[in-house]
Amino acid sequence: MRDRRGTQEFLPEKLIAIREFLNLGEVEMAESLSSDITSQCGEPRQLKSARISEYENGRVEPNLLVLVAYGRLGRVNLELIADDRFSMEDFRAELGKQSS
Repeated sequence: MRDRRGTQEFLPEKLIAIREFLNLGEVEMAESLSSDITSQCGEPRQLKSARISEYENGRVEPNLLVLVAYGRLGRVNLELIADDRFSMEDFRAELGKQSS
């Protein structure tokens, strides 16, 4: 994992919003993301809840596999997650709308 580059100010908030939309704690979110990534990649991937905290506190930027998994779980387009041109209000309005 790499440190955040400071390019996406709203990313941590958006990741929290997805987790809250799913009504999951950090441990459950780590399990859900791990399961999603494993099912898509075909090989076991394990995220720890501490990593979720690092993402949500902006200390570490998630890699592409993790961002895509967040998008799938939250049923929201990846562009909405990664692009700060979309406000948090717009983002929350779109959560859960994309078909799986």
